[in-house]
Amino acid sequence: MIQFLVNQTLRTEHVLDPNLTVLNYLRQHLHKPGTKEGCASGDCGACTVVVGELHTDEQGTEGLRYRSLNACLTFVSTLHGKQLISVDDLKHQGQLHSVQQAMVDCHGS
Repeated sequence: MIQFLVNQTLRTEHVLDPNLTVLNYLRQHLHKPGTKEGCASGDCGACTVVVGELHTDEQGTEGLRYRSLNACLTFVSTLHGKQLISVDDLKHQGQLHSVQQAMVDCHGS
């Protein structure tokens, strides 16, 4: 069994394929199509997600540390006890995140 947050929602998974990538979990299990597969080798960044985890610094202060990961290369089992944020989680109450809106306004892809 593994437990992790997807955005702010706690997920508990009892039976998953050990070879299931975060990319395929997002797309096939959660039906979140925003994270894409481009090169399938971690070079292009189309599959980038953010993972947060508790971290203790040198002074003993606990806090959250966020880092980007390639969802096409990362197995879901590595998410235990962490928080997963994908591009699909950026919008709030139906409104695009400011970064997403800037991409739209500037014709980004």
